[in-house]
Amino acid sequence: MDIEKKVEELVTPIILNLGFEVYDVIYEKQGQDNVLTIFIDKEGGINIEDCELVNDNITDLLDEKDLIKDQYMLSVSSPGIERLIRKDKHLEANINKKIKVNLYKKIELNKDIGKEFECTLISYDDEFLTIKIDNDQVNNNKKKKAKKDKDENEELEASIIVMIKKSDVSKMQTVFDWNSIK
Repeated sequence: MDIEKKVEELVTPIILNLGFEVYDVIYEKQGQDNVLTIFIDKEGGINIEDCELVNDNITDLLDEKDLIKDQYMLSVSSPGIERLIRKDKHLEANINKKIKVNLYKKIELNKDIGKEFECTLISYDDEFLTIKIDNDQVNNNKKKKAKKDKDENEELEASIIVMIKKSDVSKMQTVFDWNSIK
C-alpha cells in the first residue's frame, strides 16, 4: 500500500470526528522538499482555522506512526473551487458535469482537440472515461472551413462522445462556472 493510502486510512477517523471529510491525500516532491498535503472539505467550505484544527489533531499521530521515513512538510488545505479529480469518488461526484482534462498526448481520433480541453464526464470504469466534448473545443480552423458549407457547420454543432484511457490522462480537475457568481 502506498504512503498516500496509509496516511489517508490513519487520519480519516480523526478528521471525520472533527466534522470534516478527507477529499484527498497527496505526497509529492516540491522542489527540494517532500510535501504531504491533506485536502479536507465540509459543507460550506474550509477556512484557515479548519486547516489549523486538523493539522493540530493529526501531527502527533503522523509523527508517532512514522509512515514517511524521509523528512517532509505537512500541509492541510482546502481542495479549492477547481479541485483535482484523482479517485473514483471524485469521478462519481462529477458525472454529467464539466471537467478539464490534460492528456499526455493528443486524442488520436480527432487531432483538433489537443491535449488540454474541457468536456462533460459521461461515465467511467476501471480503464476508460467516456466524455462529451462540445464543438467549441474543436480547433478554430475546422470551424472556419465549415462555415463554407452549412451542412458541415450543423454537423459541428453536435458534441463528440469519446472514450479515453485513464492512463492517458495526466491531470483532471473540476471546472467552476465563474459567471454564476455575478
